[in-house]
Amino acid sequence: MVSSSERGAMPALALETEFRSDQQIAADFLSYLQSKFEDPVAYEVEPTRLTGGFDARLYRYQLVDQEPRVLRIQRPERKEEELLYQQFVYQTLNQQGLKIPVIHHVCGDKSILGGVFAVMDLLPGRTVFELAPELHAKVLGESMATLHEMDVRPIVEAFRQSDVPDELYLSPLVIKRRWILWKKRTHGLLN
Repeated sequence: MVSSSERGAMPALALETEFRSDQQIAADFLSYLQSKFEDPVAYEVEPTRLTGGFDARLYRYQLVDQEPRVLRIQRPERKEEELLYQQFVYQTLNQQGLKIPVIHHVCGDKSILGGVFAVMDLLPGRTVFELAPELHAKVLGESMATLHEMDVRPIVEAFRQSDVPDELYLSPLVIKRRWILWKKRTHGLLN
């Protein structure tokens, strides 16, 4: 797992993600990547917006001679720890055979892109948001069936070995609370 980066602020404007243009995000991200690699870095495919992302801006991009990836930029109020936790959870689920994008890098410096961000695998296929609405239930149902068929013991053991508290992933109250918060956010009841 790659840990978060620690570095000084980039010279780019410290605008919140919502107020930066896609072109500014692409330029600032490339500048960041160039500061991290010794070899020259260039886009083969510049970042383009992906649909979805309830709490983040998502971009598909590809560097020269590399696989396509996803840049996920969280809202300014979100914390680096959330992405580090997601990084661990996604990697654990991926190791159990689920089609989950691995998070390769997390950066907690909000001055770079207006929020903490992650670099993730780009999974093949289309997102649920790109499907016809009548297919949503089918796809979600099949996904839920797959999850319910899984042996969760290795996942629970991996979480426990990493000192993730049981209540973060086993408690129905946590799940219910997150669902309520998500519903409030999607209906504009929370900022």
